[in-house]
Amino acid sequence: MRHRSLFSPLEGEKRLGLAAGCLASLSEGASLREEAATIASISDNRHPSPSFASAPGQAQGRKLHCPLPQGERSFELSSSVLVSLSRHVSPQVRHQTERSEARDNAKTKRLSLTLATLPAPDPLAKALKTHKRAYAMKWLISFGIVAIAVAGFAYWFFSQPGPQQLDMVNNVIPGDGNAKMLVSGQVYDEELGLGLNIWTPTEASDDPLPVVVFIYGGGWRDGSKDQYAFVGRALANRGYMVVLADYRLYPAVQFPAFLEDSAKAVAWVHDNIAPLGGDPDRIFLSGQSAGAYNVMMLALDQQWLGRHGKTTDLIKGVAALAGPYDFYPFTSETTKNSFGSYDQPEMTQPVNFARADAPPLWLSTGVDDTQVKPRNSRTLRDKILDLGGDAEYTEYPDMDHLEIIMAISKPFRSKGPVLEDMIGFFESRQ
Repeated sequence: MRHRSLFSPLEGEKRLGLAAGCLASLSEGASLREEAATIASISDNRHPSPSFASAPGQAQGRKLHCPLPQGERSFELSSSVLVSLSRHVSPQVRHQTERSEARDNAKTKRLSLTLATLPAPDPLAKALKTHKRAYAMKWLISFGIVAIAVAGFAYWFFSQPGPQQLDMVNNVIPGDGNAKMLVSGQVYDEELGLGLNIWTPTEASDDPLPVVVFIYGGGWRDGSKDQYAFVGRALANRGYMVVLADYRLYPAVQFPAFLEDSAKAVAWVHDNIAPLGGDPDRIFLSGQSAGAYNVMMLALDQQWLGRHGKTTDLIKGVAALAGPYDFYPFTSETTKNSFGSYDQPEMTQPVNFARADAPPLWLSTGVDDTQVKPRNSRTLRDKILDLGGDAEYTEYPDMDHLEIIMAISKPFRSKGPVLEDMIGFFESRQ
């Protein structure tokens, strides 16, 4: 009776709603909370929610603070009072609570039946799924390894000098099968340690082979005989013995050291090529860019071979690709570095040594060459012809300074008939 008197100031459903709100916050058990929630759902929802005065977890003896609407005093209910109150809830409220619980139990039972009817996992399907995942992971790892390998090779490949890249690409393309390296690293200058490589046709010949001494370009600062193996293969495949010779480069040396080295290599070939199967009476010189300059100076300025007891008569012809022959005054950094310190700069220019009795010349250039302009070849040709000498000039449209040497390699021969024209010149002068 004491409990009921606490609610005497409240009227009708208002008392029921307030008590239900308090009961909903009391954690005295799941059934009590659900019952309180049901009471709250059918009562006036405008009353504020209650709050506990004691700390959570202290159910026994704790009190619930129940605020009232504006104008009425709030009061506190102990847990024992609320439990007693819950026993006097109206039959209608209890009936609704029981119906809600029955619905929840039915839902739980249906869910249990549904789960019970689901098929058990198939061990074979599970194994196949695991195998597929492992297979996919295996391929993913393999792809990663291949990608890393390809990236590493690309980095290494593009770090190589341009001629070396060209030679590697040339090697993987079929063709030039009748060619082999006969001698590798033959030293022609013991003191300086300079060497040469010799290429020859694979098929043996009973007759001595015509010889081509090829001097590579690179601005007198770059290059190696090993980087131009594609030239050796191309000419050897056509029946020539090919000599690729190294020479000293800037900044180790300047003019005329690279001419001295090239002259020494030609003299060595003349003295030693016969036992190897070459014909010392049919020696041609060839070169590209800086290498074309070197061989042109050996053919026109007789002092360089003369220092080795040779004359320019041993040269049957010169096939020069995109060479600089008339470039004084020195305007580029390359020519200043290699020639700028020489005290007689006019003596470095091939055009100043043009003569009627010079070996036959085949001068070629690309129309689009902006590095060594075509006028170099045209000027030298005109001077030789004006003096009564033998000189030919060929220019290739849509070809620049590098493409003229690239056209000798298998991948780029379609750019122009450079190799065919060179061979035609050699054959016409034997």
